[in-house]
Amino acid sequence: MLNHNNQKTAFSKRMLKNGILALIAFLLSISFFALADFGGLDFLFVGVYAGLKEPMTLLSGFSLVVNLAMAVFFIEQFLSVKRKRIDL
Repeated sequence: MLNHNNQKTAFSKRMLKNGILALIAFLLSISFFALADFGGLDFLFVGVYAGLKEPMTLLSGFSLVVNLAMAVFFIEQFLSVKRKRIDL
């Protein structure tokens, strides 16, 4: 019983950590896309950049959802590689 509670606590802490990391990655990617035109990268990220310039457009909602999905995907891939390294 005690071991089961420890596993639940570890799982909830890991979920919280993953959520916080995904949120940080999301915010960093938004700031990167907002500053992308200074580096001449706006042709790559024109969807997100235009969405941030005009927040009422459908493009902004779609680009922010895609941006969040990419952030979560990369964080999950990083954590899975880290887990595999620990398991070895």
